[in-house]
Amino acid sequence: MQIINNILNVYFLIYITIAIFTYVLGYTYQIEFFKKLGI
Repeated sequence: MQIINNILNVYFLIYITIAIFTYVLGYTYQIEFFKKLGI
């Protein structure tokens, strides 16, 4: 049971990291996009 718990924790951490990474990436990309539009 402990092993399954550890695996779930690792997957959860990876998921959060990817979510934050994509959010930051998308946010900076949007800023660049709006700069090109002249906003």
